[in-house]
Amino acid sequence: YQAVDREIGRLLKQFTEKPNCVVLSLFGMKDLQATRGLIESFCRRLGYQVEPPGKMNGLAPLALARQVIPRKWRSRLSQFFPLQLQHRLQSQQFLSQTDWDRTTAFLLPGLYTSFIRVNLRGREPKGIVKPGREYQELLSRLDSDLRQLVDPHSGEPAVQAVTKTVEAY
Repeated sequence: YQAVDREIGRLLKQFTEKPNCVVLSLFGMKDLQATRGLIESFCRRLGYQVEPPGKMNGLAPLALARQVIPRKWRSRLSQFFPLQLQHRLQSQQFLSQTDWDRTTAFLLPGLYTSFIRVNLRGREPKGIVKPGREYQELLSRLDSDLRQLVDPHSGEPAVQAVTKTVEAY
C-alpha cells in the first residue's frame, strides 16, 4: 500500500495545478485474503471434490518435483516460466488431482473470491450430477455447508455471501 501511495504521489507532483484525484480498486476498500486454500479444503474434506485413488503419476517428473520442492519455492520458480507454460502446468495439476468420476462439485481457481462449480452431467466433460432435482439438492447442501463455516479467530461466519450463478445470471 505504501509503495502504491508513493507512486500516486509522484504522479500527482507532475501536475502544475492541484488535481482532484480519486483512486479506485478492483477489490473495493477492505482487506481481502486469498480464499483458495479454504474452499479447496472445504470441497475436499466434505467429499465434494474427491482425490484420485493412490498417487496418479507418482513417479512422473512433475509429480515428483511437486512432492519434493516446497510450494513456496515452486511458486517463486514458476514466475520465471513463460506465462503459457505456467497456465499449462496449473491446468495439468488441477485436472490430475481430482477423481472426476466421483466429484460432485469442485473449486474453480480464482483470486480473492471462491467459485465452486457443480460437476454437472451434460455440461462438464465427466459430469456426474444429474440436472434437475439432484442438482438443486446439491446446491442446497453446498449453501448450507458454506454458511456453517466459522472464522476461528473472530468466531464470525467465514462466508460473507453465497451467490448461485443460476439465479444471478
